[in-house]
Amino acid sequence: MSLIVRNRNNHLESDLDRILTGFFAPSYIREELIKPPVEISEKDGNYILRAQLPGLKKENIDVEISENYLTISGEYRDEKEERGEKSHKSEFRYEKFLRKIEFAEKIDNKKAEARYEDGILTLILPKSDEDKDKVIKLKL
Repeated sequence: MSLIVRNRNNHLESDLDRILTGFFAPSYIREELIKPPVEISEKDGNYILRAQLPGLKKENIDVEISENYLTISGEYRDEKEERGEKSHKSEFRYEKFLRKIEFAEKIDNKKAEARYEDGILTLILPKSDEDKDKVIKLKL
């Protein structure tokens, strides 16, 4: 007798949609499809966000905070030409990405902190009661 376990959260359909949409979509739409995974938690009046960005140099990552929005963007760049190599096969991704996240409460962007280590971007985002409409760029 065989036991077949079916996963009710089967992601095959959504994965297939993502692949086909990514293949046939124009490049400006594909950029929107690449969204690095994040974890968001809360501790001591701060939002703590961690984003997986493996293989990126911190010079290729931009973080902007505006009111209760956070934008993480960047680019995986192909460096084969810089090394003078001829490529026969590459499965690496060389694309731009953008992730915009809205928070329930405003962020005190002047006290925000950023750290990038071992492919993980960690942001400490203090909550604020004041209205802030200025966009700032965080340095890593």
